Amino acid sequence: MQAAKVIQLVYDWAIRPDRIAQSLKTADSQGRHLIALVYASEDRGASEAELLGSLEGFPPSQALMLLGKLEQELLIFSREGDKTRTFHGFRELADEVLPAVLADQWLGATAVDKTGQAGAGVESASWISFRNFLSGHLCHFLCQVALGSVKITQNGEMHRKDAQELAQRFTFGERLSSALPAEEVQLLLHFSVGASLVLQEDGVLYLSMEGKALLRGERREAWRKFAEWWMESRVHGLSHIIKTLAKLPADPATGRIAPWANILWIYSGPQRKGYHDPKASFTWENLPKVMQELWLLGIVDFGMVKGRIAWVRPDRAAIAFLALHLAANEDPESSRNPADADEGNTGHPTRPISLPNMESLVPLDSPLGWQYRLELVGHKSNDEFMGRYRFTKESVIQGLQAGLGMEEFKDLLTWLGFEGPARQTLLEWASTYASTLFMDALLLKVSDPMRFRELQEIPQFLELVTEVIPDYGFVLNRQNKARVKELLQHFGLVPGEDSRRILDLAPVSLSMAGTAWELPRPEIGPPAYRESPGSLRAPPQEPKDKNGQASREQEMKERIETLESAIAGEKKIEFSYAAPTMKRIALKPLLLLKHKDPIKFIGIELDSGHRNEYVLEQAKALRIVE
Repeated sequence: MQAAKVIQLVYDWAIRPDRIAQSLKTADSQGRHLIALVYASEDRGASEAELLGSLEGFPPSQALMLLGKLEQELLIFSREGDKTRTFHGFRELADEVLPAVLADQWLGATAVDKTGQAGAGVESASWISFRNFLSGHLCHFLCQVALGSVKITQNGEMHRKDAQELAQRFTFGERLSSALPAEEVQLLLHFSVGASLVLQEDGVLYLSMEGKALLRGERREAWRKFAEWWMESRVHGLSHIIKTLAKLPADPATGRIAPWANILWIYSGPQRKGYHDPKASFTWENLPKVMQELWLLGIVDFGMVKGRIAWVRPDRAAIAFLALHLAANEDPESSRNPADADEGNTGHPTRPISLPNMESLVPLDSPLGWQYRLELVGHKSNDEFMGRYRFTKESVIQGLQAGLGMEEFKDLLTWLGFEGPARQTLLEWASTYASTLFMDALLLKVSDPMRFRELQEIPQFLELVTEVIPDYGFVLNRQNKARVKELLQHFGLVPGEDSRRILDLAPVSLSMAGTAWELPRPEIGPPAYRESPGSLRAPPQEPKDKNGQASREQEMKERIETLESAIAGEKKIEFSYAAPTMKRIALKPLLLLKHKDPIKFIGIELDSGHRNEYVLEQAKALRIVE
């Protein structure tokens, strides 16, 4: 049979849903927990050390045996690096495996008891959602960049004063932790740099074309770009988990926080003992970093009990919206348009409310384009679902200087619904700047009066200029400069250059400051196949001495019994091994591979701590160490 056909048959058998379901059904609770951790880690992978220490009260040796069994059943596979071994799930199996194991892990400890009534504690929980706050804070951050108020040090860090001022405006997060606003500022900075929304010159940040386009787009699209960047660049995974959450039943939708933390710590470590207790509650600082950022993204809400985070509730609308985009990326022919999904809203009025004294209340879920204009020309004095903006002459002029057009400002006042006198006052403030505006224009100065008159009589030339300055020259757009220069050459004119300074913008680098911010990731090596071509051997020859053969079989039987006894009793063994030179090895045996040819066993050397594989036939003078 052709090798390709053999591989295809094995592949077809491995991805069969009934085969996967049967393997998961026969797995015990420890095995299902390990599977959940491995598949939840997605592209990151889970290191062997992380998995062996993840089960409370379960010996690492037995956990290692479970991992070996799961590998044999083709539910997971491993990669061997120079320093560690990592375990991974198969992408083809993720959509079958994750819903089954996460339903047990996360929905097993829900807020609903067996009678269908709300469990103790959830009815008194105070729910906190960050929905739309992240996109609102991102808009504020980028507008501060547009106003020239954000600077970067030579080490790639935001200036401390700028970071502190931004954090002081993000007061909503202080309900969970006083450290949360500063952490959010760093998240916004890394996203803006990673998505090329900002550039820099001499340490001052400026908006890039991508940044300006994002601010003039839709709020849901800005949030989606943020979420997809987070999954790709921050956690390097989680897309299958998002799709799994979208498929889980809507009821019960509320669960304890600890089971979630007991899985998602795998991204950010270390694991805390409290994660094993399904009824435990936590402060913000004790949650896994990924759990914190899921809340910041608005993908989950937190339920507070006595000042601690005790419950978690997925935001179905946000998850469904993101899952549709992930599915559309995998299947471009998908008939559903993810943009048609409803992200939901805050439940507050969607129209602004005008107030006296040049103030306005604006809902958090208002269109991003309006908030962008507001952030440029107004001062926000709170951080709530209804934002309070105050306008002054200085703030209006500062916004116009940052690039807001006069027509855009007029449209904003119409949308805000200011009364006539207030609207007139705001327009007068704006006109003090707009009527005497320094403009960046390209001038063609013509000193020769005769040449000046000649150029005024050429229709092709006048089409390229925007204004004629009497007795001085012409104003033209910069993009027409090359065509004007070419036309002048036909008349024997070669104009000189009087160039002005142009910003020399460069990408922002956070390489020196971003190391501590990165989440830990294990080293990932090549796949560690259990059956390698080097282990294949020719069939042994029939021995001439039957008595010698019987003696060797009896000796192998005794070695097998000794090893099985040591593994069951978690005892240590010693033996002599010739690879490459004869030496005495002290070992803690973990697993006996009796199905191998030749028979092998796996253990951890006591001297080096390395996990190795040995051929039983070459282990001489094997004995249990008491």
